[in-house]
Amino acid sequence: MALLAWFSFTAMHWLTDQKRLPMSELILLGEREYVSDDEVRQVLLAIPDSQNFFTLDVAQLQDNLQSLPWVYSASIRKRWPDRLKVFLVEQPVVAFWNQADLVNEFGEVFHAPIAKIRQSLVQLEGPDNSAPEVLQVYRQLDSLLELNGFKIVAVQLTQRYAWNIELAQGIELKLGREQRLDRVQRFIDIYPLLDAENVAYVDLRYDTGVAVGWKQQRESNDQNNG
Repeated sequence: MALLAWFSFTAMHWLTDQKRLPMSELILLGEREYVSDDEVRQVLLAIPDSQNFFTLDVAQLQDNLQSLPWVYSASIRKRWPDRLKVFLVEQPVVAFWNQADLVNEFGEVFHAPIAKIRQSLVQLEGPDNSAPEVLQVYRQLDSLLELNGFKIVAVQLTQRYAWNIELAQGIELKLGREQRLDRVQRFIDIYPLLDAENVAYVDLRYDTGVAVGWKQQRESNDQNNG
């Protein structure tokens, strides 16, 4: 019995000895634009006993990696005798949210360094917990407008739950609370009749017709208010 106990202790010591079974190879998989190799390495090294194949806590490593701002999910696999595979999925960012945060393609808000973003993203704004709805409405309206040569650069849901959108052409559309698609279609229909270069906004919150605000008028109002 004593011999068996000694053998068990010796075997466990051998299995947990970093010098005997060290983790010598880290393989990073998955397309990455924002998460660096060094960030992953630092997360790994911060875990106690991370250099040993058997003592490395895979669940803790997964949780720590998923706490990185740009990581959406992480999966970890050990491969005998000394290999660790890490598969990362970055946040599928699609929009800015309330100027300070970001939104992924599932309508989930997350916080990450905005300075790292290289592509052009639409600006979404709205009350707390409204990001999924705002993203859905943006996609609906953008599909209709894109077919007609327009591009949305910003969507706002106000505290009163009225919708405003801004186009790349520099025109703001005031849609109100209801009939968003119908009102956008009305704008598309009347657009050829407008002096588009001088239009600041189009107010579509009417059963019939629209109200047009002109850039010169807005500039004059801004100067008077200043």
